Amino acid sequence: LVGRTQDGKFQQNIEGNAFYRLIKALFLLQKAPDLSTYIDLVPIDFGSKAIVGLACIEQSKGETFHICNPIQLEWKQFISHLQQTGYLIDIVKGTEFMNLFTNHTLTEEQMHALEMLLPVFEETDQYVEAIITSQH
Repeated sequence: LVGRTQDGKFQQNIEGNAFYRLIKALFLLQKAPDLSTYIDLVPIDFGSKAIVGLACIEQSKGETFHICNPIQLEWKQFISHLQQTGYLIDIVKGTEFMNLFTNHTLTEEQMHALEMLLPVFEETDQYVEAIITSQH
């Protein structure tokens, strides 16, 4: 989930949001792993509307739904957008990025940033193409 479409407003405890932790980690490290994956950005107003809509449908009781954006952003395109807005982020090969974990010159904050990126690697390993549907 990301900020509201009209103004970007979002939750007060931004540190509790995985996407914003990801961005913070990229800014701190100034490096991004070279991945072939996608980013699923769902504005909070769309996500909440979908949840309320599903809650009003009798057939959805007891079912599990994953709210996804049907138009997902490629990882490299996402990094490119950040670079174009002035952030210094180098895309590095996976092995070079993994070597950061044994780099003893990183600050404690940068090491924490690496830990914040681990879920991205886990999702990439399990990546399967989502089937987008509006049927229930």
